[in-house]
Amino acid sequence: MSTHVQTPWKLSRVVITSERFKNQPLDVTSLVSNLTLFENIERPYLTGNIFILDDSGLFDGSGLYDIRGTETISVTIEGNDKSFNIMEERKFKITSIKSEAKGNDRSAVLVFTLVDEYYFNNYLKRFSKSLKGTPGKIIQNIVESEQLLNTSFYGWSSDATQSKMKVIIPYLTPLGAIEWIRDRSTTSNGSPYFTYSNLYNQGVYWRSLDDMIGGGYSINNDPYAGYFPFTNSTALVNDANERWFPEPEDQIIEEVEFTDRHNLLKLIRTGAVGSEISNLDVNKNIPDRSIYSSKIHTDTLSTNGIIPIENNKSKQNIIDDISLVDGLPIHYYQSRYFAQLSLDKVYGKYNSYYDDADRVKLRHRVESMALKNMLQTNAISCRMNVGLLFSAQSGVGDVASFVFNSNNSSNDQASGDEIIDREKSGDYLLYSISYNFTRNQKPICNVKAVKLANNYNQ
Repeated sequence: MSTHVQTPWKLSRVVITSERFKNQPLDVTSLVSNLTLFENIERPYLTGNIFILDDSGLFDGSGLYDIRGTETISVTIEGNDKSFNIMEERKFKITSIKSEAKGNDRSAVLVFTLVDEYYFNNYLKRFSKSLKGTPGKIIQNIVESEQLLNTSFYGWSSDATQSKMKVIIPYLTPLGAIEWIRDRSTTSNGSPYFTYSNLYNQGVYWRSLDDMIGGGYSINNDPYAGYFPFTNSTALVNDANERWFPEPEDQIIEEVEFTDRHNLLKLIRTGAVGSEISNLDVNKNIPDRSIYSSKIHTDTLSTNGIIPIENNKSKQNIIDDISLVDGLPIHYYQSRYFAQLSLDKVYGKYNSYYDDADRVKLRHRVESMALKNMLQTNAISCRMNVGLLFSAQSGVGDVASFVFNSNNSSNDQASGDEIIDREKSGDYLLYSISYNFTRNQKPICNVKAVKLANNYNQ
């Protein structure tokens, strides 16, 4: 006999609809045993899987409700105190029956794959059109257009440093066009922009890395949650329980893995340590050359408050700026060469997609690429409860504090700050999250989080 567990969520409504169902929506709320949803900072939509028990022959082709891969499934997830919905009614498309497993002769569990409805419709709306404006404004117009993506836009960042542009979308899907413009956009620090979605608001977020990690929103200091670092150590929870979150089990990271960290060779090969950049304006036949240095770039980010600084030195922990190769620091070498042709001022006062006669803005594009690669070399993967994420309504694009204990066994009798691994602990950007909702169990999530610096604060 199973024991009911009080959970901070309730799958309050799951309904499948289709024009083929003759205005008879199918409510499968009571048949859902598991729901998994995926967020990723580089994907402006959610995907997922839903597990449905069929012991009534609903989907065996004999009745009205056969699945063809075009059905809409509406999902609402309610908080346990009913004061708010974790996820308001959100419409997904069923894209396939991923699997069907029979437990006996009379029942089966079907797994449907899900995508946001606007992601599905996006593939039917390939277009070619001339658009004008700043990168953020162009993306907003595509997102909100009833003829294109037709969903909500959340622009939490100032717009990109690139000037107003005129672009001709070359027969792309709406999301393809958004990603095309996004990849052209940087801040004045050379930081990238991201377009993503989250569990709580259906639509597309537009935010820069500067905004996310440079004094942006931290879930651990949310007014409803208090200060709440995640940790893999019961000792750390007990040591500071009075000043941390009142639900200590929600602080514990059940599993954590550190993989492929500090892979400097990978960064060298991608040009993220040092590069040469060249542009030739075909109209003027004027070549322009610029050098990218990761040392200069990270120092600039520290000066501008994006990466912490200590004793007048950047606390970045990605690039080794001390070791020498043939007497020179690694960042002095240009391991990649980037070249492009441009036509300056083809559209008068508007730039074209490739107009980067300004060497600074041309270098920003390489800086953006480099930072994306740097983030991947200082990542953690962990499995934990989602109590705080739900309380703060936070997901990818937000910052969370993680505290890990030292591997030093001689610290067994120590407490507090003495047992903390300062290199791994600190503020991380939530990069991807998979939420797993299983009936009558507390939801859990698998998180990938990244950081650029040794930023642990006592």
